[in-house]
Amino acid sequence: MKLTRIVLPTSKPRQLVGFLSEFLDLEVIEHKTNYLMNFGPLELYVVDDEKVDQGASTSLEFQVDSYNELAELWQKYQFTLYRHIDNPVQGAVAPHEKDGRHQFEAIDIDGRCWRFVWQGEA
Repeated sequence: MKLTRIVLPTSKPRQLVGFLSEFLDLEVIEHKTNYLMNFGPLELYVVDDEKVDQGASTSLEFQVDSYNELAELWQKYQFTLYRHIDNPVQGAVAPHEKDGRHQFEAIDIDGRCWRFVWQGEA
């Protein structure tokens, strides 16, 4: 068994897709009011759902291949936040080391936590 798709409900699908596609360099396929983005073998499917409020409790964790990749993602996240300033996002956790894991937490416009981890020496 393998995970192939994560469905991300949001009341702001265009804003979420714009944010994620820019931050993670993902190509977007539009299907009516929903959007599909391929993240390697995993699909991120953004669906329009008016009932979703900020503060969603979903948390996703990804392992990166190097400390440099982690640092580059953090810089890209900060730049993406700057470009999407009309959608203030709070709660991000800057890169830090905990129990041999270097990580940071990015928060999307619905409050989901996207954790990026690298295990090794910086």
